[in-house]
Amino acid sequence: MNGLIIQWGSKAANTYDVTFNLVFPTACMNFNFIANRTVSTGDGWHYYHSLTTSGCKILSYEEFCLWIAIGY
Repeated sequence: MNGLIIQWGSKAANTYDVTFNLVFPTACMNFNFIANRTVSTGDGWHYYHSLTTSGCKILSYEEFCLWIAIGY
């Protein structure tokens, strides 16, 4: 293996922070998530910011989310 690390998990509703199970030794190169919407609202935006080797923040406050992170 070349040191590639793939992690995945979930973010509970009413939280902003995702903390990776393992800190990436060098960098997190890709992060993606999908929010589970339980109701239809006008708020159709979901994004993340502050990506680091140990986690990030997701602006999808009320929804449960599934995420995947890839790094090395």
